[in-house]
Amino acid sequence: LTTGKKASGGDGHSSLAEWAWLQFKEGNSVTEALDEEIREPLYLEEMSVVMRLGLFCTGTSPSTRPSMKEVLQVLLRFAQGHGDGDKPVAQEYDDVAPPLSDARKKNSWRKRLSDAGDGEDEESSLARSV
Repeated sequence: LTTGKKASGGDGHSSLAEWAWLQFKEGNSVTEALDEEIREPLYLEEMSVVMRLGLFCTGTSPSTRPSMKEVLQVLLRFAQGHGDGDKPVAQEYDDVAPPLSDARKKNSWRKRLSDAGDGEDEESSLARSV
């Protein structure tokens, strides 16, 4: 959604996820991958968070991908930090898991990545930036 590209084919890559990961691995700015038609300066931070989160959700190893509940938490926390002071967004969801930073959560995707080893890979680097 954020790139404006089709999900497969076209750019010589087998999928949009592969293309996006390649952009990230080559050190390109996340904003460079955003669709020029919707790249509004006012929303660049929000779009970058969604793009990075999308990259993380398409990681090569399913065990390192966040659950949908964790994805929702990231989006809700981001929305709360950028809200207009109204009712916190999370109050609209009664069954939402505790924030990802909750140290008691042993199967956190961030924890699994940090425990994966001393060598940092692309997914570990991306985890720190989301």
